Amino acid sequence: MVSGFKGQPPLASEPVKDSPKGGQWSASRADRVALGVVTLATGLAFAGWTLLGPLGPGLQRQLRIDDTRLGLLMAMPVLMGSTLRLPVGVLADRFGGRRTLAALLAITPLPLVLMGLYQHSYMVLVAAAVLLGVAGSSFAAGVRFVETHFPKQRQGFALGIYGMAVGGTVATALVAPRLAHRFGLSTPFFVLAAAAALACAIFLLLTSEIPVKRSAGSTSAATSASLPRLVKSRKMFPSSLFYAVTFGGFIACFAYMPKLLVSEFGITPTIGATWAAGFAALSVGARVAGGTLSDRVGPRPVLRLSFVAIVAAAGGLAAGYQHGSALLAAFSALALAFGTAAGATMKLLAQQFDAELGRAAGVVGAAGGLGGFVPPLLLATMADSASGYTLPFLGLSAMAGVCLVVAWRLEPRVPIARAARVAKEATPCH
Repeated sequence: MVSGFKGQPPLASEPVKDSPKGGQWSASRADRVALGVVTLATGLAFAGWTLLGPLGPGLQRQLRIDDTRLGLLMAMPVLMGSTLRLPVGVLADRFGGRRTLAALLAITPLPLVLMGLYQHSYMVLVAAAVLLGVAGSSFAAGVRFVETHFPKQRQGFALGIYGMAVGGTVATALVAPRLAHRFGLSTPFFVLAAAAALACAIFLLLTSEIPVKRSAGSTSAATSASLPRLVKSRKMFPSSLFYAVTFGGFIACFAYMPKLLVSEFGITPTIGATWAAGFAALSVGARVAGGTLSDRVGPRPVLRLSFVAIVAAAGGLAAGYQHGSALLAAFSALALAFGTAAGATMKLLAQQFDAELGRAAGVVGAAGGLGGFVPPLLLATMADSASGYTLPFLGLSAMAGVCLVVAWRLEPRVPIARAARVAKEATPCH
């Protein structure tokens, strides 16, 4: 990966990615294969991470639990996956995205097997859901892996393609309820565990780690110490906020949509899951569009337009979620806006961070996961209240309004890694 300025040498700790002089860089076959394989493998991890959403109504009937306990069960993988993304980002910067991601993929089948074997025990399911958070934490490692294969000017597109791994949620929503209905509730867990194990093997077989050059003074202590500085950085706040609202909102809507449709319209869980799959498919496709458009015009105008759409769509849901046509239009607009904004946020992140991208992706990914943890619980507790789902959707609209203000005030990019190095070099040694 080049530094982004013609004639400058690559920055320390950056992988070297050359392009033909005077021409445009094009991905090699190995880069394309790596992007496809990592997207597939992470997609299966994401499918496992969100499996409890489509199967939620069936598990609720079988376990005879209330909405609050169901919401807690569905939220646990999101919470743990969000928390784990911080250390995973550090590990990916330290040991490489490939090795870190492979380890996470190898662990993913274990909680799925436990859920299949002990589906009648609520406490075992909660414990397995905590461990399932490992699958969701793979995001930060995957971002670092993809980044080493593509230069800055193509990272919006590449990370948009990688973002299609969220499409694993589409397959889950479509296939899991049907497998459960025909073969029993344990079947989706076992099938996905086998698929995740196979994907891990394929990923190890068909990919390789691109060496990353590190500065001579790089130490493990320095690597660990940089995470708190990133978290406190002013440049970290916008991307974290944007992803908390966009990816967090996507996860929350996808996870709770089947329950909302079943309770409000009396449809079957299978049909409700199909609607959720359509929502996820729209959002996944929009990620590529958001990343590619951000490569051309920059992420700021894309983010602004996306948050305008989220404000309007969430407000429409607050007013008309009980009407089928209004709900369909608003959820479709939300799906497109969530995906487009998420793709633009990844481009913004790649612009601002160099060697610290894994850790930065961990921070932003954690914010996105935490953004998806609270809404399902809030939706569950509000479902039986007098206001219904109005207040949660109004809250989403208000948060998107805050993001719109922040996006409008974004300053031209200043890569944090470079700024930090310049400041360090300018500080006299004592």
